[in-house]
Formats: sequence, structure tokens, C-alpha cells
Amino acid sequence: STNGMEGEDVLKLYEKHFRNYEDSCNNLSLSCQYMHRQWKPLVFEQDRRDVYEIDKLAKQIWKETFFKPIFPNITQICLNLIKEHRINKLSIDIETIRKTIEMYADQNVNNKMKDLMENDSISEPITDIYQQCFEIKFLQDTEVFYRQQKVPSLESNSIIEYLILVNIFLFNYQV
Repeated sequence: STNGMEGEDVLKLYEKHFRNYEDSCNNLSLSCQYMHRQWKPLVFEQDRRDVYEIDKLAKQIWKETFFKPIFPNITQICLNLIKEHRINKLSIDIETIRKTIEMYADQNVNNKMKDLMENDSISEPITDIYQQCFEIKFLQDTEVFYRQQKVPSLESNSIIEYLILVNIFLFNYQV
């Protein structure tokens, strides 16, 4: 439960549960390999199409019970933490945000989620989970932030001072 938890704690909990679930699914799939290789083709020969591999069922369960309900919140938490860091210069656990974003960009996860979402009747194809769920909103927030930063700096400062500010911003984003 995430009651009483905020920001980075929720991200850490999500990442921990995701990795544990992924490891458990892989172990279960490995244990059922014999059945997948031997029994499933026999059932398919009997024209039964309602038999699925364990890992596909596990992915479906993950999507329905955890991914769909909580991922918008996870995305918003990441974006809020980044925004707070930019505006208030608060320190954040960059590693936690990085791990969360890597789950979006992780090719293995990306392929799993694409497979799952393509099996549902989604009107538009999802080409990239990272782009769909995180990158677009992140870039929009970044543009808004820098537009707000740029105008006051140029109005009240010289070009040299503005370039110094840009240098500071860029230095802060080096990881």
C-alpha cells in the first residue's frame, strides 16, 4: 500500500515490486518450459486456442492489476519530482528516477507492454512505451520551464549574464 508514502518512496516501492514480479515470472516460465514445449502443441493440434504460456498470462495480470492503474501516477510523480528540483533546487534521488525511467525505456519491458497492449483493442498502435508514457509530457514540462526562465533573464540581464545562466542550467543537468 502507498498510503502515507510520497514521491521517491512510491517510486522505490514500485521499482522493487516490478523487479520482484519480473524475476518471479521468469522463474515460473523456466519451470514450465517442458510443458510449453510438449503439452501446448498437442492442445493446439486439437484446435484449442484458449491455452497460453505462463509468462503471457503473468504479463496480462501485471498489466491489468498494476500497470494500468498505477503507471499514470508513477509518471506524474517522476515529473513532479523533476519539476520541484528545477524550481526549488530541492535535492532528489536521481538514481530512483533513473531506474523508473529505465523501466519505460527497457527494451524487454517495452516489448512486453507493446505485446500486451496490442492484444487489447487500443485504437492507435503504441510505438514506444517510453515515448507514450513519459517523454512527451517530460519535454512539454521542460519547454514550459525554460520558456519561463528565458523571458525574465533576457529582460533583466545582459546577454552575457543570460549565457552564464544557461551554462549553470546545463551544468546542473550533467549526470
